[in-house]
Order: sequence, then C-alpha cells, then structure tokens
Amino acid sequence: MAHVLITGGTGFLGSHTIAQLPTAEHTVTTTVRSLARRSDDLCSRPGQAGQ
Repeated sequence: MAHVLITGGTGFLGSHTIAQLPTAEHTVTTTVRSLARRSDDLCSRPGQAGQ
C-alpha cells in the first residue's frame, strides 16, 4: 500500500485519480486551493471526512 499526494484534488484529473486510488488500496492526501471550493464528494468518501 502506497501513500499518494495529489495536488489539485478538486480538479478534473485530480478528482478522478482520487476516486481510483482507494480501490487499489492506496491512501490519498490531497490539496485544495480553497476550503470554500472543495468538492463535497471529497469529504463524503468513507473514512475521509475532515481529513
């Protein structure tokens, strides 16, 4: 299991990459430009809320 950092997690490529990595048993950390712009989808993943 790898720990992966994705910059731009709310963008098109970042969000799709983030969606695939947990299914491959990788842990994911992402950055967002603004908390106001963060995608609700990023926060709704099991075990990821508030991280």
